[in-house]
Amino acid sequence: MSFIRQVPHLSETSPDEFIGRYVTNALGAQEIVVMKQIQWDYLDWLKSRGAQVEEFIIACDKRNPHMSLSLALEHAVYQAYQEREAEGYPRPAWLETPNKD
Repeated sequence: MSFIRQVPHLSETSPDEFIGRYVTNALGAQEIVVMKQIQWDYLDWLKSRGAQVEEFIIACDKRNPHMSLSLALEHAVYQAYQEREAEGYPRPAWLETPNKD
């Protein structure tokens, strides 16, 4: 994910550190998903803007029964980022790239 290494980070954890969180999967069970801290930050930011992250995670799990939920969600977060960028939607302030004037 190209944006991961280009942004300052908000938490005390390195943006590249892998963090596990419990999420509810498509079967309604709690599952630990492991992704980089920056990916969790992006999902948290989307949720703060009204995104239905829990439903996003369940849909992601249903679409990708052949892979781990961690990997499927990592890909889905990146795809959501790319789609939002292509559409010109807002991005987190901490994701803004500095001007190179």
